[in-house]
Amino acid sequence: MDQNVSCYRITIRSKKWWWPLFAYLLDVAMQNSWLLYRLTEAAKHHPLDQLDFRREICNLYYQRYVMERPSIARSLGRPKQLALRVPDEIRTDHTDHYIQAIASQRRCALCGMKVRKQCQKCNVGLHMECFVPFHEISQHKH
Repeated sequence: MDQNVSCYRITIRSKKWWWPLFAYLLDVAMQNSWLLYRLTEAAKHHPLDQLDFRREICNLYYQRYVMERPSIARSLGRPKQLALRVPDEIRTDHTDHYIQAIASQRRCALCGMKVRKQCQKCNVGLHMECFVPFHEISQHKH
């Protein structure tokens, strides 16, 4: 078992004390499942070595869960200007726009500086002095 586990060991460095234990348990579970797979009828028709078996497992989980989670990766291009993320119809309708304090920092949609307030309806960060100009009609034409 140790020899099989050492062939494809998960090697991600971390300062967390529990990570090596967690990674080892994943490796052992994967190795044991590969041994069980080799005893099945499917292995006789479609034999897989341990590396291919691991790849099949990873691909299966990737295909199953990729559509259910939004991407957390950042886009490679320049992000859209924050003011353009809110449609003009919502931004300029002058109804139910209230400034509210938030726990985390965001970027102001108008000036780009860090702020701990946002428009409740537009859901963009705004300073008190940027709130009114952001919601004016003549601003941010394409």
